[in-house]
Amino acid sequence: MTVYDVRIQGRNFVDKHTHYEATVAIGGSHGTVIIHGDVVPMLSERHGALDTCDFRVAIDFRRNGARIAECRDPFKGLDHLMGVLSLEDIGVLEP
Repeated sequence: MTVYDVRIQGRNFVDKHTHYEATVAIGGSHGTVIIHGDVVPMLSERHGALDTCDFRVAIDFRRNGARIAECRDPFKGLDHLMGVLSLEDIGVLEP
């Protein structure tokens, strides 16, 4: 895993029914941040409506191919970077 400091903007959130995903810039590439449903209420409480929030956070990313088979995104390449925004991360969010 590698930690990247990324900017997450609400306009990049996509509702995936059980979680949200946001596309973020990582250097000259892109990655995906997964926000599980149980994290959303605390995120909304701290930063307002999801579609308007804008913040920076350091997240551990790993390649899609390095994730266990059940967690891989079949629609993204094996080199695509994936990270998860956790409850612990929300405590250190920067506007």
